[in-house]
Amino acid sequence: MRLFDKLTGTKRPNSGVTPFSAESVRAALLALNGPNVPYLVRGGTSSERADLVAEWRICEPAWHTFSPGPR
Repeated sequence: MRLFDKLTGTKRPNSGVTPFSAESVRAALLALNGPNVPYLVRGGTSSERADLVAEWRICEPAWHTFSPGPR
């Protein structure tokens, strides 16, 4: 474990685990999009300084009745 992993929430795979490529992780995250989910995952722009951006679509008319459930 590295010094700040606990503070930053970084989790590392067990030894012997082969990580996925960045492109396969990107494709899997973009595949989460759909008409029945309250979020949108899209490519980031250079001004956002991000590879991917996840946006919550709660303000769209189709999601006004969406409720996270009982509290």
